[in-house]
Amino acid sequence: MEFKNKTEEELYIANCTSTFIKEMNESNDIQNLLDVGHRILGQPLMLVDISMCFIAQSGGESVKDEPFWDWILTNGYVKEEYTNLIMEDDISTEEKFVWEYGMENHRQLVAKIIQGRTTLGYLKLLEYNHKITDIEKEILGNLSNLIAILMSTSSIKYKFSNSKVEAFLESLVERKTTDASDINDRFSALNIRLLERLFVIAIEPVSKTELAVEQLYLLKRKLHNLLNRPTVFIHQNRLIVLFDTSATSFEEDYNYAPLMALLKEYKLQAGISTQFTELSLMADEYLNALSALTLGKRLGLKDTFIFFSKHILDQLILTYTDSHNINYLIHPAITTLDKIDKEKNSEYVISLLTYIRFGQNLTNTARELHIHHNTLKYRIAKIVELTNIDLTDYDLCYHLYLSGRVWELQNSIKNT
Repeated sequence: MEFKNKTEEELYIANCTSTFIKEMNESNDIQNLLDVGHRILGQPLMLVDISMCFIAQSGGESVKDEPFWDWILTNGYVKEEYTNLIMEDDISTEEKFVWEYGMENHRQLVAKIIQGRTTLGYLKLLEYNHKITDIEKEILGNLSNLIAILMSTSSIKYKFSNSKVEAFLESLVERKTTDASDINDRFSALNIRLLERLFVIAIEPVSKTELAVEQLYLLKRKLHNLLNRPTVFIHQNRLIVLFDTSATSFEEDYNYAPLMALLKEYKLQAGISTQFTELSLMADEYLNALSALTLGKRLGLKDTFIFFSKHILDQLILTYTDSHNINYLIHPAITTLDKIDKEKNSEYVISLLTYIRFGQNLTNTARELHIHHNTLKYRIAKIVELTNIDLTDYDLCYHLYLSGRVWELQNSIKNT
């Protein structure tokens, strides 16, 4: 369509928008609105949520040579490689429109469906019948704005909303549901079968930056596909997984390695709760998973998985240090040896701590420290001489062990 001047263009855009508004007022239906958009724009339209799940389309049945559209119309969601491509792009950009290339035989103009600062989905216009003009781009933008109103105000719960399972799990971590019998009954009604050992996994970026909402939903879809579990949900801008397994430990589950690979790929870190069996404990275990993440950030840990159970002593020490001087927990012998190490570049502290951790076994300790058995024997004798400690005293050895962990945490905090 050709226009004589700018005024005619603006009048045409206004008339199209008026047509959209009339349809919206009459039907209050997204599908009808897309049908009008298809008639006006003359190109196939598709609406998906932020996890790339299909919501509605118009004109897609006429597309004959576009595998991407055929797949999503058949299956209701995008292929894994498309999700990977989207994750690699800066989907959190504030730009209203994005051109998509690569996965399709025809390029797509994508308009974000935005309500306030929240992205609800994407409206895709396939450049199939003719080249998309600037006027059509503006019309698509107006259409996306009206769809945003429908998606945010309609009583219909579109696919970007939490499922019943996700909503129920979120109520557990928020302690809205606490009665054990009621929790089990409701979970059974959702037809979810869990294996005997449970863990809560809390996932967030290794860096201190938060994930954009679009990234959260795409990663949630990836976790759904990888773990084949409906128990993945978003809470407080984190990905949360209720992870069940029949393996004797979390590390022995067959999903351990692929999950680690996914988290590493997207620079994510996971806090793992202690093992539990009753869903009524999920809120407490959620807090344990968060505590593991907080500890990892505080100590600058780069581990992909941070297990709360492996850092319980660290949690107790750091809780104490929040209101007390950490040096009060360190035995004077460690302080003395640390001072000597710094002056003479010796390794008395690490030798003593390793010796205690290995149950005062000279052979195993020497192997761990990569020194000769006799060298270690001489070094331990020298440590006893310098500090006058009695290594046959069980309580003293425990105090030294605790002091060693405090000393290591102190150094870790200094280096972060």
